[in-house]
Formats: sequence, C-alpha cells, structure tokens
Amino acid sequence: MARSFCCLRLLLVTLCSSLAEAVDPNALSAWFASKDGLGMQPAAAAALAKENAEALTASGVTIAQLAGLKAVMSGMVNKDGMGMKLEQIQATILTLAEQHTSPENLSSYFQVL
Repeated sequence: MARSFCCLRLLLVTLCSSLAEAVDPNALSAWFASKDGLGMQPAAAAALAKENAEALTASGVTIAQLAGLKAVMSGMVNKDGMGMKLEQIQATILTLAEQHTSPENLSSYFQVL
C-alpha cells in the first residue's frame, strides 16, 4: 500500500510539473503575430495559438525553440542558411517543432544538403 501511494505521488508530481511548463496561448498568439515571430494577422495568430497550444505543450515546445527554428529557416543565423520565405516558415514550423527538431540539427541537415 505504501509503495502504491509513493507511485501515485510521483505521478502527480510529474503531471503537475508538466502543467507548469505549458505553452501560454496568449504568449504564443503574440509571438505568431509579432514581427520577430511569424508576422501573422492577430486574429489568425490567435486561432493558430488556440488550435496548437495543447499539442505544443504535449511536445514540450517553447516559444524560444520556435524562435530558434524560425531563425534557421529564414537564414538569420547563417547567411548561407535556408532563406525560406515567411509563408513557407508559417506552413512548416509547427510540424518541425512538434517532431522535436532542434534549430542546431535543422541547420546541420541543411548544410549537408
């Protein structure tokens, strides 16, 4: 019985710590709409944030990670970088983030190609 209680307690602590790391839909919306983010119209940014906040949280994605991916994809990190247009970045960044693609790995993959 004591062992079951300890396991349950560990599970609850783990769940609570995961909830604390949730992506804030308002912050996500603000980043999607910002010039430094995805440059989306505010209404579209809010809808995208609402639609994806739960999946991004489950994947452990942060806004800092999204910003890093965007920097690599746009070529801001390296002048010989990917040079993707904003529309292309908007269409692919969330999929890459949810697949745990790090900005460093993305840049390395691109350089190999």
